[in-house]
Amino acid sequence: FDYWEIYHYFTCRKLLFASARPVWSEQLFRDTRDFYHEFVENDDTPFIGLFRSTYQANENVYDMSQNAVPYLSGGAKGRGLKAARDIKEGDVIFKSTNNTIIFNDGNTMRNFLFAMNDRFSDPGMVCDILIWAWVQDMEGEIPFAGVVDLDNGNLLNDYLLGAFYREEQEEIQEDSANIRCLGGAVTCYASKDIAKGEELMGDYADFVSHYSWTSLGL
Repeated sequence: FDYWEIYHYFTCRKLLFASARPVWSEQLFRDTRDFYHEFVENDDTPFIGLFRSTYQANENVYDMSQNAVPYLSGGAKGRGLKAARDIKEGDVIFKSTNNTIIFNDGNTMRNFLFAMNDRFSDPGMVCDILIWAWVQDMEGEIPFAGVVDLDNGNLLNDYLLGAFYREEQEEIQEDSANIRCLGGAVTCYASKDIAKGEELMGDYADFVSHYSWTSLGL
C-alpha cells in the first residue's frame, strides 16, 4: 500500500469530507501518544544507520494553547488554528516537541496506521493522521522522513489552502502567511503582528517536501 492506496482503502475522502471531522480532545491525543509508545516497544524494524525506524523528534515539552486554539471553520477547509491572544511579530507560536513523531521507514508508518485502525473504533483517525502527516527533507543520513504532530499543531493550514475554495485566487498575496516555520526541528514564528481570533496560516513550503511519499516508500 502506498500513501494514496491507504487513503482510498480507509475511504478517507468520504470520512474527511462527507461531514466535518471533530477537533481531537486532549484525551484522544494522549491515548494516541500512549498507543504510539506501545507500538514502538513492539517494533522490531532494524535500525537505519543510527536511527530507529520511528522516534520522537526530541524530549521538549511546549504548551501551544497559550498561543493557538483549534476551531472548526465550517467550510471546506475543515479545522484550523486561531490566535489565542494578540501575538507580536517574532513570537514563537509552536514547535516540534516530544509529541512530534518521525518515521524514517515507510513500512513502519504503514504498520502504525493499520495498527491504529485495529486499536481505535473511529476509522477517521487514520485519515486524520494521513492528512496531518508530511514528508520532510532531514538533510542527513536519512534523506526523507514522515512527520506528524500528535497535538493540535497539526491543524495549521497553509495560506494557499483557501484559494482552492474561493474564486478570487488571484488575490492571494505572497505575504498572506502569518506564520513561518524554520529548521529541521520545526519552530514556527509569527511573521507579522496577529490579532487574537485571527486564523493562523503557514507556508507548507517552509518544511514540507512535496510529492516525496514515494521517496519514503509510501
